Amino acid sequence: MWSLFLSRCGGLGLMYRRLLAILGMLLAFAAPAFAANGPAAGSIETKLAEVVQGYRLSADSFVQGLAELAARFELPMGIEWVRTPTSLNRIDLSWQHATVRQILDAAVETQRGYEVRVRNSVVNVSPKGWFNDPRDVLNIRVGQFAVHQEYVTFASKRLADQVRRIVNPPEPSRPEPARGGSIGSRMTRPGDEPVSFRVEDATVRDALDHLCRDDGLKVWILAYPQQSTQTPSGFRRVTSLLGENAPLPSQYQPSWEFFPWGEDPITGKYHEDW
Repeated sequence: MWSLFLSRCGGLGLMYRRLLAILGMLLAFAAPAFAANGPAAGSIETKLAEVVQGYRLSADSFVQGLAELAARFELPMGIEWVRTPTSLNRIDLSWQHATVRQILDAAVETQRGYEVRVRNSVVNVSPKGWFNDPRDVLNIRVGQFAVHQEYVTFASKRLADQVRRIVNPPEPSRPEPARGGSIGSRMTRPGDEPVSFRVEDATVRDALDHLCRDDGLKVWILAYPQQSTQTPSGFRRVTSLLGENAPLPSQYQPSWEFFPWGEDPITGKYHEDW
C-alpha cells in the first residue's frame, strides 16, 4: 500500500512540476503584453518624467534654447516660433532635482503665451490657442499621408507642395504657378534617412510629427514674423528662421525646416555638448 501511495505522490509531483513549467511559459509570453500597457523604456513619457539632478540652460534665444533641450534630452520636437524681440533675448536658467518636463515647461514660460503639448510621441511647442486655430496651416487636413523608404527632406517637400496648393490655390483661368521649394530641399541633410509610415486623416502637424519621430531629423520649426499677416485664403504667413522679420514670398507659403539633434537652428553650428 505504501509503495502504491508513494508512486501516486511521485506521479502527482511530476504533474505539479509540469504545471508550474507551463504556467511559467505562459507568464513569460504574457509579460510583454502587460508591459505594453505602460510607458515603454525610451518613450517620450519616460523621458519627460526623468529626474535631472542638475542642469543649466544657456542659449542665445528662445528657439535655440528649445533646440538645445530637444537634443540634450533626446526629445523629438516641433516648434512654432513667433519672432518677437523678447524671443530673441538670451536665456539663462538652472535647475536642481527637476524632471525634464519641469525644465521644459520653465523654459517655455520665459515667453508669454506659449504652451507645450505631447502628441504623436512628439513634444509640440506653439502659441496658446494655435493647436485648433483654423488660420494655422498646421491644422490643414491633408487626408492620408504615406511615405515609403523616402528621405525626410523629399517627403517634407512633397508635403509642402501639397499644402501650398491649398494655401495658394491657382486662379481658375490661369495655369498653376511653379511652386517654390524650401531652402536645402534639393538635397538631403546630415542625419536624414529613409522612413516609411502612413497616417490617416492627417493634419500637416501630424505629418511633420511622424517625419521627425521616425528619422534622424528630430526637430521641425516654423517661424512667423512679429507682425502677423494672412494669405488671401486666410492662413498666417510664415517667415524665415534667418534674415529679415518679414513674410516669405507667396510661393514659399508655408515653409518649415527640419534639424538633427545638436544643430543650432539659427547659426547652423553643431553642438556635441547639447
